[in-house]
Amino acid sequence: MLNYNVDPENHVIEVTISGKITKEELTKMIKEIEVPLKEWEEIRILKRFDSFGGMEIAALFDDLKFAYNNFAHYKKIKKVAVVTDTDWIEKLSDFFSNFFSGEVQVFEQEGIEKARAWVR
Repeated sequence: MLNYNVDPENHVIEVTISGKITKEELTKMIKEIEVPLKEWEEIRILKRFDSFGGMEIAALFDDLKFAYNNFAHYKKIKKVAVVTDTDWIEKLSDFFSNFFSGEVQVFEQEGIEKARAWVR
């Protein structure tokens, strides 16, 4: 499941991942976050991984297409908070931090409120 919240006041997009991500969920989220990505001068992201059961193959292709089409907006990303207790997600977060100049910080699950405070 993919849940998200857009906070225009603080320019934060918070995404929570639980289980497997479907194409339908991803498509709905993309429609909601496209406008803030284009309009906001500064973007902050909080990604919380409660659990991750993978992605439908169609969702993966749509996610890659979305990332490619919005690469120009990556320079707007100032902070990314990743909330996880999974080592490989932490390592993947470190890898993706090389694609933009913003700060990335990883928090454990019990640190969700610290992550929210830091990303703002």
